[in-house]
Amino acid sequence: MVPLFDYMDVREQIQQLVDACLQEEAFADCFTIDLHCSRDGRVILYVDSDTGLTLARCQALSRSLEHKMDDLQLFDGKYVLEVSSPGADRPLAMKRQYPKHVGRTLAVRLRDGSKLEGVMAGVDGDTLQLIVPDGKREAQKDIPFGNIEESFVQISFKKRK
Repeated sequence: MVPLFDYMDVREQIQQLVDACLQEEAFADCFTIDLHCSRDGRVILYVDSDTGLTLARCQALSRSLEHKMDDLQLFDGKYVLEVSSPGADRPLAMKRQYPKHVGRTLAVRLRDGSKLEGVMAGVDGDTLQLIVPDGKREAQKDIPFGNIEESFVQISFKKRK
């Protein structure tokens, strides 16, 4: 009899392997955003970094994780591993992602359904500081992270001054 695929157990084992990889010096400023595992052996890991994530770092992390996964043989030796940064189409998922986006424009949807767009001024404890248009002037809005439903970094192709 073939044992049932235990998603939580497999995901937990892979997360432990990811955590071990993130203890390595080369990935010390990286952190997990999301991890998906499927019964057919597809593993998708989204990671981010406090200093930025390059393709080369994603590849190196993938190789390190692959070696650890091969030892466990969670999928009978057959699996597909994708390691990626979250990308611009995914919302910021944790407070730790915000500081590196100071000076960039964010679109923020609050839990009450309202929306704001402005330039991120900073993070102060559990509060996002956003500079938003206020008539002909700009004003700083302090938004508790608990009030944020989701926020996206807005991609701009304008040249910075």
